[in-house]
Amino acid sequence: MKKFFFKMVLFIFLLFLLDFIAGLAMGKFYERCRYGILGRQLYGFHECNDDLIILGSSRACHHYLPKILQDSLKVSVYNMGSDGMCIIYDYAILEAILKHHIPKFVLLELVPEDFVMSSGPTFNLEAACTRLAPQYGENEKVDSIIEQKSPFERIKLSHT
Repeated sequence: MKKFFFKMVLFIFLLFLLDFIAGLAMGKFYERCRYGILGRQLYGFHECNDDLIILGSSRACHHYLPKILQDSLKVSVYNMGSDGMCIIYDYAILEAILKHHIPKFVLLELVPEDFVMSSGPTFNLEAACTRLAPQYGENEKVDSIIEQKSPFERIKLSHT
C-alpha cells in the first residue's frame, strides 16, 4: 500500500510539474506572437503609439486599410479590429492603449450586434473575456471587465 501511495504522489507531482513547464513555454510563445489576432492584441497592450486607431469587429478588421488611410491622412494608422468581438472588447483595448499612449484619432466601427448581447459564441462578454484573459493583471479597468464574467475569474487567472 505504501508503494502504491508513493507512486500516486509521484505521478501527481510529475503531472503538476509537466503542466507548469508547459504553461511557462506557452507563455513565452504567446509573448512572442507578432501576427494575427493575438499579435494585434499584444501590440495594443504594449506597443501601440499610432495616431489613428481603428477599433471594431470584423467589418473594421477587413474594411479599413491602414496604408491607404496613412497615405491620405499623413498619420500613422493601426487597425485593431477583431473578428467576432463586441464593443466590450474594443473598450478594453482602448483602455489598454490609453494607459501608455493617447492617439489623435480613434475610429470605432459599430455594427448592430454591438448593441445586444449575443447568446452565440461571439459578440458577448464571455468571448471578450476569453480573448482578454492572457492580459489579466496588466490593467485595472481591463481586469474589472474580465471579472464581470464570473466571481471566480480573479482566482482562475491569478498569476503565480
